Amino acid sequence: AYSGGVDAVVTIQIGDTKASTKVAKRSHNPEWDEMLSIPVEDGAQLVEIQIVHSSLVRNVFMGRTRIPLNEIAETAYTTRKGQG
Repeated sequence: AYSGGVDAVVTIQIGDTKASTKVAKRSHNPEWDEMLSIPVEDGAQLVEIQIVHSSLVRNVFMGRTRIPLNEIAETAYTTRKGQG
């Protein structure tokens, strides 16, 4: 449907706080080499990651996933522990 690729943007949300990447222009396989920093609010339980095709008229939803914060914390702890 997007023969020239998409202008993709990723938004990450934890609680009420959001951060977005720059637009990956005209890509069929977008990649972002960016670091986003979002404070984790007390009581936050999910990280929501959403991708949209950004256009001048409106953003077109492409996909979303939600990951429990405790899964991310467990993975980070296990990875650090294994390296030490």
